[in-house]
Amino acid sequence: MSFLARISRTAVAAVRMAPAVRAAQATQLQARFRAVPALQAVRFQATFSQEDVESRVLNILQNFNAIENKENVSLDAHFINDLGLDSLDAVEIVMAVEDEFSVEISDQDAEKVLTARDVVKLVMGQE
Repeated sequence: MSFLARISRTAVAAVRMAPAVRAAQATQLQARFRAVPALQAVRFQATFSQEDVESRVLNILQNFNAIENKENVSLDAHFINDLGLDSLDAVEIVMAVEDEFSVEISDQDAEKVLTARDVVKLVMGQE
């Protein structure tokens, strides 16, 4: 992971610690994501199917405004190379997934996330 990506991830972690800044960040994330029903849906109870996780992750990507060419969105599309995202966008996607599935993704795991399939594996616990 590049130096800039590590700094971006660290900055995002620091923002999580400040409640007032976190509220402002949530407002910014809401602006970046359109009204996404999947982000507002009831959280999973104990288990969920891989197909459901895949669908929700792809829905998050489809509604992420930084992705200009929505046709390129797939489970195997590389966030940076195929979707044109930068490291901060990737961090925002990880944060959206954490909110969507009520999970905590460690910094070490987040650094390994390069595709939607990687995200699905983390959520499903199939590293």
